[in-house]
Amino acid sequence: MYVEYKNKRRSKDDLFLNDEQDTQLLIDFTNDPCFSLSELAARSCDIKKAFQNEKDLLGWCYACIQESPVGARLSEKAQLKKWSVALDLLNNGDYCLDPEKKRIVLDHNGLNIAVFNRSSYFRNRLLSSFIKALRDVWHEITVSSYDGFFTAEDFLKTERVRIADISTVSVFVAWELRSAGYGDMWRYFLGSDESDMAVAFSAFLERSPSAQFDESALSVIFDQFFSDEDRIRTTDNETLDYMDGLVQANDVHNPFGSELLGASLVKKLTSLPDGSSYMDGQEQAVIRDPFYAGMTDPINQAYLLHIMYDLEVYMVENVPFRDRKLARMIFPESEIVSF
Repeated sequence: MYVEYKNKRRSKDDLFLNDEQDTQLLIDFTNDPCFSLSELAARSCDIKKAFQNEKDLLGWCYACIQESPVGARLSEKAQLKKWSVALDLLNNGDYCLDPEKKRIVLDHNGLNIAVFNRSSYFRNRLLSSFIKALRDVWHEITVSSYDGFFTAEDFLKTERVRIADISTVSVFVAWELRSAGYGDMWRYFLGSDESDMAVAFSAFLERSPSAQFDESALSVIFDQFFSDEDRIRTTDNETLDYMDGLVQANDVHNPFGSELLGASLVKKLTSLPDGSSYMDGQEQAVIRDPFYAGMTDPINQAYLLHIMYDLEVYMVENVPFRDRKLARMIFPESEIVSF
């Protein structure tokens, strides 16, 4: 569910992006001789006046991510594919991707540099968005878009797995940063909407300390994502909004395909940069078990059925038909609209 970035209006006093220079290549952050990124990442408590502009802020995020082995590999992949990152005011989430321009846009929430200098919360919120965006870019590079490939039901399942994985990996990167000495990111997650995932993971490691060296322990975070019915409800609703938009905007009768979600894609979506999948051996459960694949929310159920209905009808003069020939017989001169 990728959102194309569109320019937003900015005030003349905005300290962030301008029209002449709206992005910074990720790889450029490592080559700024005036800004010691590694030192700033290690001494985040001395950050009061560290940021002079958006490049400093994004550079700090980048430097912090390098302290996580998984985060560093994600950013390396984005660098190799020449993705860029920018700040802007978004209305639809913490970040969005533009695959055509290979651009990540992070939401600065209308805050200026002075706020990020003072507030640990907003710094780490931005850092969290950056980590999630890099994992999403990883999916874009390794899996690409599956629009028009899966059936509508399995498109919904696939989006669940992708979004659950993004949250899972972001929590794990925060844990790696904590292990590297940057605990602010982990404390941010403990106070976020994903706090239950962070707590479940840390509790599991307390019971099995050796599991921190086994990446399959990430399955605990992944499972916790699905344990929150409100989170699943919100995830499904956002995906259904996107699917409905595909139906309304597509010129063909059915913008979805006929394929079903398979174990190979589940494994690919839950694979880490070293190639190992933390859901290895559980792919069929993810596909078939109601815990992962079931839908209990009646509103979302009705929404999905509405989309399925739209895929099967032709509208002529606001009258729905399932048979195109019958529609033409009754309204021979009218335009037939297929969804």
